[in-house]
Amino acid sequence: MSTVTFALSTPSAAEAGASYGSDRPPSRPTVRAQWIEVLVDSPFRGAGDSPGEQKNLLIYRLPAELTVQPGDILSVPLGSQQVGAIAIRFVSQLPPDLQPAKVKDVEDVVSTGYFAPTYWELLERTSTYYCT
Repeated sequence: MSTVTFALSTPSAAEAGASYGSDRPPSRPTVRAQWIEVLVDSPFRGAGDSPGEQKNLLIYRLPAELTVQPGDILSVPLGSQQVGAIAIRFVSQLPPDLQPAKVKDVEDVVSTGYFAPTYWELLERTSTYYCT
């Protein structure tokens, strides 16, 4: 009788400092993006694309003097106040119903690299898996 031995590895997702994404480097825009989609820290809920749907992401213009990456914590104007926001993704063009003159500027970068790029990759993959 022969014995078969299997070597089990520790799950990498449970290890401190483990990467949740692929081994490829996170994608960065090759051309300076003009707009960024953000998740604002506010109970505000914007209109969605279809009846009954609501969207929490807003688009802001990136001033030339600011360097922003997805995962950064930002300060943005919302109505008459400044609110915190998380940079989600770069936007190459505005939706057809949004006039460029209506888009406000990001005011400041509060914290850089707060969320690792691999964290957003994990969330995208999870949402694609469960929401499609």
